Amino acid sequence: MDPNATLEMIREQLKAFYAERDAEFDAIALADMVAALDDWLSRGGFLPDAWKGQTYSRPDIVNGTGWTRGARFRQV
Repeated sequence: MDPNATLEMIREQLKAFYAERDAEFDAIALADMVAALDDWLSRGGFLPDAWKGQTYSRPDIVNGTGWTRGARFRQV
């Protein structure tokens, strides 16, 4: 499974769908690709490159102390 290629195909299907409901749109293929990517990620696979971004701090929700160096998330 190549998550980068799968994401690119998902995006192509979405473009076809949004381009005035293009006849080349294949809902079953789109669903299959989304399911494959979900399975890949659920089993610990890496994110597609397009979903990797800079890391940012987030507020510490547990104790409300504000921004913390230890808690990080990725911008997607």
